Amino acid sequence: MFKMTELREFNIKNNIGIKLAYVAELELNNGLKQDFVSHNITEIMVVKSGSGVFNADGERFDVNRGDIFIVNKDTVHNEESLFGSFSVYIIGLENYLLSGGDTTQKKYTGGENICYYASQIVKDYDSKSHFFVDNAKLLFSLIINEVMFLASKIPVPNVKQGSNELINSIKKYLDGHFLEDISINSLCSKFFINKNTLMHAFKKNLGISVYDYIIKKRLQESINWLKISSMTVAQISERCNFSNPSYFVQYFKKIYGVTPIEYRKKINQ
Repeated sequence: MFKMTELREFNIKNNIGIKLAYVAELELNNGLKQDFVSHNITEIMVVKSGSGVFNADGERFDVNRGDIFIVNKDTVHNEESLFGSFSVYIIGLENYLLSGGDTTQKKYTGGENICYYASQIVKDYDSKSHFFVDNAKLLFSLIINEVMFLASKIPVPNVKQGSNELINSIKKYLDGHFLEDISINSLCSKFFINKNTLMHAFKKNLGISVYDYIIKKRLQESINWLKISSMTVAQISERCNFSNPSYFVQYFKKIYGVTPIEYRKKINQ
């Protein structure tokens, strides 16, 4: 069973421009599988019930009720059941890339609320509610907030200061929080590490300073917004948490050799 609720015409967006394209419900039984496909938009897939498998870019992910699986656009993927009934909500997103586009897919747990929000959107649509668009905008914002919250929950291990394991954990934390206001001192407090040890070990392990790593991630995020949105340079600068547009343009040109406007013109050509 596959039911698609197409929603593009209603222009349902959250406050940073991520748009809801559709909500679909897929149900597979007893070993059945979908054909491999890819789409030009990002998809959030949440397991409503049962157990199954998500395959993406040659990798296999076993999933159960409440698991969330996100695939960026143009990622080849499919779904398959193992035994019994396997039901999945699929939420299509425009203007969104997972992890700044660095990762093609990611699995999280704790998606029960997202299943409920998705079901309510479909229920309101089917009932032709007069308040459908307003309710859908609220529910969609809740879905995006829930996904971003779950994506930011990275466990902090109790390991030796300066170890590769700890530095990798700090890197993973930065990958999920680089758009936030992060300081060396706040990292030291969170990971119980000495400031000098953090700066030295991070540079030794990754070949880049903490500060430059955050700037690099923000610039990669800005690339995606230059590609998929019509936001101004000032808006993208604010979205990617640069202190002001001038610094954003300065860093961008230093890394990519052109200004953001020149880059956008180039890709549009």
